[in-house]
Amino acid sequence: MSIVKKVTLGIIVSTIIGLTGSFIATDYFSIFVGFDQNYSPIVKLISSFLASIIAIMIGKDGLSKADTIMLGIAFPLASIGDIFITTNNYWYENQIVFLTGAVFFIFSVLILIIRHSKCFSFLKEDTLKRVLFGMSFFVILIVIVVIFYNELVKRDLLVITIIYGSLVVVSLWTGIAAFIYKLFPQTNAILIFVGSISYFLMELTGQIYNLRVPGWSEAGFILSWAFYTPALIMLALSGYQLEN
Repeated sequence: MSIVKKVTLGIIVSTIIGLTGSFIATDYFSIFVGFDQNYSPIVKLISSFLASIIAIMIGKDGLSKADTIMLGIAFPLASIGDIFITTNNYWYENQIVFLTGAVFFIFSVLILIIRHSKCFSFLKEDTLKRVLFGMSFFVILIVIVVIFYNELVKRDLLVITIIYGSLVVVSLWTGIAAFIYKLFPQTNAILIFVGSISYFLMELTGQIYNLRVPGWSEAGFILSWAFYTPALIMLALSGYQLEN
């Protein structure tokens, strides 16, 4: 990797970290002090866009051509999804807008699942044991649906929560599997491992916010992007050759 690219990546990552701290503080004060602002949503979308730039910049410094292409598609899809979800959360709350964003995220997550699992190649050995390990992650989704069932039904989010939630659970499983079964170089696998957990926590807290449950929702609103931007940084950087 050239010095120029390293410096550029450092600037982008530092910028995202700085922006993240600023919108977390702004969200906190806007909720608990009480004032309207458009700073946070705009800065969040900028952070998402910058993470996509990290993925798009990989080029010849990637682990493989296929891996680079998958990240180059998954991240812009997520950025487009962010535009719809952020619009729904801040400016124009509408079920169609929300579901449109969810569709973009579904395709983005599907690509990441295929990428992290290497097309589920790790299931060729100890298949039953590894599948059962993966199925155990669905306990989290079941607990969430049981606890918030009434709220999910009330807001017509039950079906999308089960469908998208299942994908997110599989994404968590494959992200952890990438590390456990050494599907990537160690440094990359660690980034995928931690990034996938952070992404899962983002979706968990984001879903809590979407339910608009007093007390829970405010915490979810602040925490979702606090988990999201680190996940974006780590998953985007995981596509680079980092051990040469």
